[in-house]
Amino acid sequence: MITGRFNQRLEAVVAIDVEGSDGSSHTLELVLDTGFTGYLVLPQAVVRRLGLRYRGRRNVILASGERSALDSYAAAVNWHGRRRDVIVFESRSESLLGVALLSNSSVTLDVWAGGAVLIEEAE
Repeated sequence: MITGRFNQRLEAVVAIDVEGSDGSSHTLELVLDTGFTGYLVLPQAVVRRLGLRYRGRRNVILASGERSALDSYAAAVNWHGRRRDVIVFESRSESLLGVALLSNSSVTLDVWAGGAVLIEEAE
């Protein structure tokens, strides 16, 4: 089970381990974004620190409806106790966890500041 909490801005925040290019594990806090259909969005500084492998630019549609091309990177995360390969999009400042990573999971949200976020693997 992956757990987290709602912050004061009522964002559901969870911590997951992301693997750097050297194989080291880095625990990162990410905001759960059910409007984002990809895996992860990480700030440019974090992408550089982890040394993630560049995979090219990909066309995306942002929440505003605007079309954009974003740099993408290969990464691996520890998800429900197993290594899972994911695509990371680079941003200026956001750290987001999208619904592609939530596939085959059950999510329970207690929506208030300090409320619990629970992500369980579906059986």
